[in-house]
Amino acid sequence: MPGRRSRWIFAKNRNSSRFSFCTGGRFDDFMLLEKPDLISEEEGNRLTLYSPPNPSKFLLWQDPLLGLFDKHAEGRSLGAYYAELEREIEAACERGGIYEPLFRFYARLCGVPSRSITLRLA
Repeated sequence: MPGRRSRWIFAKNRNSSRFSFCTGGRFDDFMLLEKPDLISEEEGNRLTLYSPPNPSKFLLWQDPLLGLFDKHAEGRSLGAYYAELEREIEAACERGGIYEPLFRFYARLCGVPSRSITLRLA
């Protein structure tokens, strides 16, 4: 009997090929689009989702000179995370075909927090 992980890999591969057949897009590229809000952190031996939820929202909309939410970003390398994610999504733009504008939008969206975090006042 296959284990849980092997069933998950099989389902992912099956869904990936079905997604590509139905949409013409790459499944893994579209899965990148949820990463701005699904940041996981290691706490001991387990991974937990970043708290507070939806960090891309408060990082995008807060005034970089006011820093109301800076406490939530302290001690975390969110700027580097969003810069790397911007590069990954930019690469997906090249493969995106008709979805290139969508990926370009998300790449720019990730670029804002990666730059605004470095503007924070000390």
